[in-house]
Amino acid sequence: MKIAKGRFLRNLWLKLIAIILAVITWLIVVNVDDYIVTKTIRGIPVEQVNGEKLESMGQIYTVTSGETVDVSVKGPRSLVERMTAEDFYASADLSQLSVTNTAEISVSLVENHANVTVTRLNTTMTLSLEEKVERELPVNVVTMGNVMEGYALGSCTAKPNIVTIEGAASVLENVKELRAVVDVDKAYSTFNSEVSLSCFDIYGESMEGKKITLSENSVLVTVPVYPTKEVAVRVEIAGNPADGYSVSGVNFNPQTVRIAGDAATLADITEVVIDDISISGITETKEENIRLDDYLPKGVETVEDGAQVAVSVSVEKQETKTISLNSSQIEIVSKEKDYNYSITFSGTLNVEISGLSSDLEEVTAESLHPQVDAAGLSPGQYALQLDFTYDKEKVSIDKTFSVILTVEEKPTEE
Repeated sequence: MKIAKGRFLRNLWLKLIAIILAVITWLIVVNVDDYIVTKTIRGIPVEQVNGEKLESMGQIYTVTSGETVDVSVKGPRSLVERMTAEDFYASADLSQLSVTNTAEISVSLVENHANVTVTRLNTTMTLSLEEKVERELPVNVVTMGNVMEGYALGSCTAKPNIVTIEGAASVLENVKELRAVVDVDKAYSTFNSEVSLSCFDIYGESMEGKKITLSENSVLVTVPVYPTKEVAVRVEIAGNPADGYSVSGVNFNPQTVRIAGDAATLADITEVVIDDISISGITETKEENIRLDDYLPKGVETVEDGAQVAVSVSVEKQETKTISLNSSQIEIVSKEKDYNYSITFSGTLNVEISGLSSDLEEVTAESLHPQVDAAGLSPGQYALQLDFTYDKEKVSIDKTFSVILTVEEKPTEE
């Protein structure tokens, strides 16, 4: 034992020096390989804590600066060089706002390292506070895709169709539309769909992330899908133009329209009749665009939304034409074989006819077919009114004309 102790103590000071030199060498090697470095890490997201306390007081907040924080990290190279924004947790307590509406940002390492120091390069989050307001907006249903060929979409409805939105006044004033987008691709029958709601601004951009609260996050959309059918359009005019004028033409376009509705109702529809185009008292061409949906039964609508027919009714000033008649041109109807008949009248029998020049050209004494009716008349003289046969839609005879009809017995043969 004494021998071993003697050996240990022999040259003790040399052994201590060797140990010290070994430690120093180790420290030098460690520091050469893992020296201290400094690194800037940017864009660490800052969690907003206790924001609901502001909202409970009727205030809406918007972060104007400090949504992220940058830090300077100092420590061993082996640790620092591997670090990213995900290695840090940053938060701001919004219940501890200063008078300038700023909150202190705190930053810590997710995994603690005693030999690493973290320095914030920006220290506060700044808020803009506004009073919370409400607005009511109608739900606009927007369809995506196309229904099957031969079918058409009806008017989609949302339930509820009005939704309350809540948020900062400066944000809500930019909300243009509350939209529900529903996919109708390849649909061939009516269906219902629960559809989420989104707010859009005047530029058609989504306002997601603008801290807008909806009273309903989704609505039930009913999407009617109907079979279609093409039918004729018919236009009827009502009334008469001013005195001295006649209708010269009725034109309209389109002359057919495609409609949609349930199959049973469509089966009973062969045409769309527009029967209330009033021309009373007009002296010039009347033009009107008519919405066809107004002339369809309930539950049926045009495939083209808001389809119209353009109607043009032309009128022209009437002209007159005089036709002189002689007795031989007047027919006596319902004659008896035992009587002789003759017609006389004083002066000249001039018939004045009014109408469009193109229609008057076709009118002759023969086409007027003037006649008197002798039915039931016994021998004697009778003042009878002339009857005329003509197209009363095209021309008119304003006066009445009378002739003397003489009825005599035929002489007996001896």
